[in-house]
Amino acid sequence: MNIQPNILIWTILCFCAFMLILWRLLLRPLLRFMDARDARIAHARSLDKSAQRAEEEARREAERQLALRRSAEESRRSLEARREAGQAELNAQALAYQQETARRRAELEAEAAALIPELATSLRGHVDAFTEKLASYGER
Repeated sequence: MNIQPNILIWTILCFCAFMLILWRLLLRPLLRFMDARDARIAHARSLDKSAQRAEEEARREAERQLALRRSAEESRRSLEARREAGQAELNAQALAYQQETARRRAELEAEAAALIPELATSLRGHVDAFTEKLASYGER
């Protein structure tokens, strides 16, 4: 086995020419394709991240809205309970006032009933005195 410099040079030249052809026709388009694919993947990842952020923000907003609704419902219930308690208290006070008024009325009616005979006697005395005065004026 002898090394023939002639064949060695042509082999190296052919190999370099083949590599240049492969570089131009195959490797450049393959690298462009890979770069484009990497760009699409990066874009998809950024879209996915922004979608995740938007989804997280929407979830937080939904939780906030739910908390606000729960708080509003709790406030409404609390106000309703306060209103009912106030209404019950007012009803109790109104009943107490009605009972007090009825008791006082009964007392006043009893007092008036007790004073009617005294008033009748007093009125009779006044009427008698008045008629005597009128009679005395008539005699003059």
